[in-house]
Amino acid sequence: MAVYLIYGFLGSGKTTFSKRLAEERSAIRFSMDEWYLQIFSDGATHQVDGSRWGRLQQALHDLWPQIARRGVDVVLDFGFWSRDQRDLVRSLARTAGIEAQIFWVQCPDDIALRRCLTRNGTTDSFLITEEGFHEMKSRFEPLGPDEEFIAIANA
Repeated sequence: MAVYLIYGFLGSGKTTFSKRLAEERSAIRFSMDEWYLQIFSDGATHQVDGSRWGRLQQALHDLWPQIARRGVDVVLDFGFWSRDQRDLVRSLARTAGIEAQIFWVQCPDDIALRRCLTRNGTTDSFLITEEGFHEMKSRFEPLGPDEEFIAIANA
């Protein structure tokens, strides 16, 4: 069994790719954004409560290894902006005897920004301004040279 980490920046096409991958692999897909918005938001928002986000992330990290250990592949549409997040999932996978694989969904920034602005206010997405897009880019940590990945070009 495997856990698939979907890595990429805002608007790169992670969710579209993760849905297709889950269908192809008969996997269960988890999206942090979708769960957060469904549980904690009453509509379109750009606000994220860090405490709630952390609790949700912990709950999903408790859940997905149980599913994978029972023989079902798991797709994690979490973005994985930080090395720490990726290392945590790889560690959980190792402990559970599950293969971990990273898919890097890549897209030029101008296309990604346009996608974000276009989907503002739609279901299952946060409100993103142009300024917010560029500010958040500084928090997007690149993959390390030791992190193997499969590149998905999504222009």
